[in-house]
Amino acid sequence: MKTFDVPEGQFPGALNVIKPMQKHTKKGPQENIRLVFHLQVPGMTNLIPCAGRNFLLDLNPGSDLRNFLEVWLGDEFFESRSNSDFDFDALLGREGNVLLSHWQSDEYTRPHVRIDAVYPIKKGMVVKDDAEVNVKLI
Repeated sequence: MKTFDVPEGQFPGALNVIKPMQKHTKKGPQENIRLVFHLQVPGMTNLIPCAGRNFLLDLNPGSDLRNFLEVWLGDEFFESRSNSDFDFDALLGREGNVLLSHWQSDEYTRPHVRIDAVYPIKKGMVVKDDAEVNVKLI
């Protein structure tokens, strides 16, 4: 069962869902995209921990989406794909360390989980889950 009720921290994960969306604004419709990551969170072995973030679909240098992807994929990712169409589906399954924070409001009983950034997975990173230890080498 999927859950978006996950703790703050940094967890290994993989991009699992890419959902295009349209947001209606005063200036007219805007194309947006939602990225959802499945996470490896210790103690949540019977659930599928997830976190997502929405972006304006803008890959121009300096945009929120471009900055987010460059932290995760590296500057050279875009440099090597200059003047070509960007295929978001090629990112499905791509792994990273997902940094989560919480934002609390009086309007909600649970905190809003925010993806602050996704970083490349470092070689030899260890994820502890109860008595089990998984080592992921890339």
